Amino acid sequence: MSDLSSSASPPPLLTSAALALLRPASTVGGANTAADGVSDEGRTYLVASAEIAAPAVAIVLKKYEKEGAGGVVGRDLMALKEAALSSDLPFSPSAVSLILVLVDCDRLSPSPTNACANCACLLAHLYPTSALGVKFSKRHLLEKDEDDAVVWYLLSSCFAVSEHKEVREAALEAARELEMSLEGASARSRAEHLTAILTQSGQSALKSSEEYVKTVFDGLADVFEERLVDKLGYRVPWQLFDIVYEHFREGEAALVSEYINRTMTVVDLGCGTGLVGKCFSALVREKSHERSLLEADLRDTTNHKARLMDAIVEMDAVDPDHNDTDFNEAREENGRVIKKCEGRLSIITNLLEAQEKKGIEAMWEKPKGRMLGCDLSPKMCSAANQTGAYTEMVETVDCDNFLKGFQAETVHIIVSADTYIYVGDLRATFEQSARILVRGGVLAFSIETLGEGVDDKGFKLLPSGRYAQAPSYVKGLAETYGFAVLKEKEIVIRKEQSIDIRGMLFLCCLRESGEA
Repeated sequence: MSDLSSSASPPPLLTSAALALLRPASTVGGANTAADGVSDEGRTYLVASAEIAAPAVAIVLKKYEKEGAGGVVGRDLMALKEAALSSDLPFSPSAVSLILVLVDCDRLSPSPTNACANCACLLAHLYPTSALGVKFSKRHLLEKDEDDAVVWYLLSSCFAVSEHKEVREAALEAARELEMSLEGASARSRAEHLTAILTQSGQSALKSSEEYVKTVFDGLADVFEERLVDKLGYRVPWQLFDIVYEHFREGEAALVSEYINRTMTVVDLGCGTGLVGKCFSALVREKSHERSLLEADLRDTTNHKARLMDAIVEMDAVDPDHNDTDFNEAREENGRVIKKCEGRLSIITNLLEAQEKKGIEAMWEKPKGRMLGCDLSPKMCSAANQTGAYTEMVETVDCDNFLKGFQAETVHIIVSADTYIYVGDLRATFEQSARILVRGGVLAFSIETLGEGVDDKGFKLLPSGRYAQAPSYVKGLAETYGFAVLKEKEIVIRKEQSIDIRGMLFLCCLRESGEA
């Protein structure tokens, strides 16, 4: 791994002491001590840094000096990182010290949280014209953990889009070497995808490989809803349900009878953990009698509380000094009733939550229609099946082959929430959807938006590893395969590093025969 210490023009802050730690360690893994792989020059540098660095940095560096990398934990790294990137602290010593510690921590097995990714990210931030971050990431994947998703993401989202040619070329060289050298199929699929991002060529530039999708989402299954919904503001399944529900509620749409009687067949493409299934269950089942009563009680009690509070506001406007005896008595009575309402609302909410914990069966009657789904990730399929939202077991298969299994004109609604961002070329999906939908059936889906004219194909593989489609590309496919675009809506799909990811919702209806 000499390439890490032989950069043609090392960044000025990376002194010989710092570079000494970027060379292979004499011992890898195990119970590392302060002496393992740390040169005398490196230790001298760390001690000197501790003397002049900020207090938070000095504490961690002295701990490192005494206990070695094995004594450093995730919160220590965070303290170092925050201090190293703070403009009002001695920047250079803190930053280089952090790099030294992170490199040494990455030799541990297991290493502290994201030691490699943090180090590579800091190298990229401090030395944007150098390929050291790429080389360090490559070494980590080859020698430590070929399935480190955070490091793979860093290679594609940071180094692959660097404005410096040397860094981009190093990323492509690393991707090709990793593709040839890694043993696991999942890791090779990530390398192949990274190569496609950098070259915009090959099959992965048109559609993600099945192995890549399986790898990504098997790794996310356990934290998918917590991360995407709770932390990143993901609301696409609910937003898609709203536009489909509004379409049928208008009463003039085709299939109103099937909608009213809950006899529809709904297909969920790329079901993930079953969020769409839980939303769209309302179209194939009636709510249980108990659930309906509780929701009505919740609505009525909430409205009653709101009216009482409004009355108090109106009395305060007429009698701001509370001098009117009648008003005061009315205020007190309203206050007592409001407290009772709040107690009742708490009870109702607890009962509803208890039902939700019991699952779909406690909330809904037996289905009259069908709710079907597919996903390439076995772990996602398992999570979706556990929701009870689907009337048949979710299938582990790609979207196009799943659609091919349906007879013509047997499906009423096809939903795809954030699935097309891993497909790219949507022609086959539109073709099969047009074949299996009944006339008047709808296709509801989301895309990540690509600017018009950015790519001649109408879609593009992005550094994020996802695909974006241009609205004109989607509308062109809709026209070609006999769909009318009923609704298109710009949305924020999710947050990513505090940045809004822009997208669109589409509702397309399969035209009746002979309809222009």
